[in-house]
Amino acid sequence: MQLQIDFWLLIEGLFALLVAFVTVAWVFGAVLLKQFRGHLKERFAEVSAEMRERSAAEEKVGAEIRKLENDFLKWRGDMPIEYVRREDYVRGQSVIELKLDALFNELKNAQIQGKL
Repeated sequence: MQLQIDFWLLIEGLFALLVAFVTVAWVFGAVLLKQFRGHLKERFAEVSAEMRERSAAEEKVGAEIRKLENDFLKWRGDMPIEYVRREDYVRGQSVIELKLDALFNELKNAQIQGKL
């Protein structure tokens, strides 16, 4: 018994097998790519939602920081009006004491001279 295979039939068979393999690989790659894109879309949606939440939280914190800054600046503006520094108080007190000393000396001199 003799088995004869034509060379062109062998090439056609190998070509058909190669085309089938490439087609299966192409379909498999397309399915994997579709799944990969689906997972990427889901992940991007999650990241976008998280970024929106963080942005909203940052806006809240930013508003609170601006409010604190404004309160602090207002406090700094009111501070010289409402509070006296120690040096300023001592200086003012010294002036008052000098005036009282001068008045005392005038009264003492007036008593000595007998005017009072």
